[in-house]
Amino acid sequence: MKQETGKTVIELIHIALIAEAKKRLQQGNENVSQTAFARVLKPFLFSKLFKVKQD
Repeated sequence: MKQETGKTVIELIHIALIAEAKKRLQQGNENVSQTAFARVLKPFLFSKLFKVKQD
């Protein structure tokens, strides 16, 4: 996968999780904790991942 996309499978999963989370947060229906739990992540890990992928 990395040879085709330049990204590992884990990176692609993280990108997809963050894209969906951004969409849900922009809609305003969920707060950060609800969005994190819906993605099966602990809120502090979700926040860390979100910040890293936004840089």
